[in-house]
Amino acid sequence: MNNKLILITIVAVLALVSCGSPYKYIGKSYAPTPQAEMFFREADVPEPFELMGKLEVELPDSKSTEKIQNKVMQIAATKGADAVLIDNFDFTTGGFTSGGVGAGKSGKKGGSVGVSTSKTKIDKNINIKATLLKYKSRIGSRSNNQGGDEGQ
Repeated sequence: MNNKLILITIVAVLALVSCGSPYKYIGKSYAPTPQAEMFFREADVPEPFELMGKLEVELPDSKSTEKIQNKVMQIAATKGADAVLIDNFDFTTGGFTSGGVGAGKSGKKGGSVGVSTSKTKIDKNINIKATLLKYKSRIGSRSNNQGGDEGQ
């Protein structure tokens, strides 16, 4: 391999590793499904099911709710879910304030002058918590992966 290809590979790997995962999942996994159905009440689920696990997705509120919904459904399908039961849809706000103070001497008597500055950064996110479901009629061979995994 030439040096340029090695450098590109290293940069790509570092970029992927440095990005935090937008989701956390704990539970079972099955073979991927083509598409999962979405429900907001357990009573609306049309078939008997097994609870596969819990999914939490948190993305900036600058993303459209349609894109966030598509992300939830994509993750569910890759985990092998037949349905997604939305448990909670919430907006979160967090942030921090940074500031600085300086002092110095001015004039012959050495008086001090202070300057204070602050900057506040506020992050607004959409947080979705969901339960992944597998229809009992579609549980064939139990080729599932016990335990949780995080991110893609």
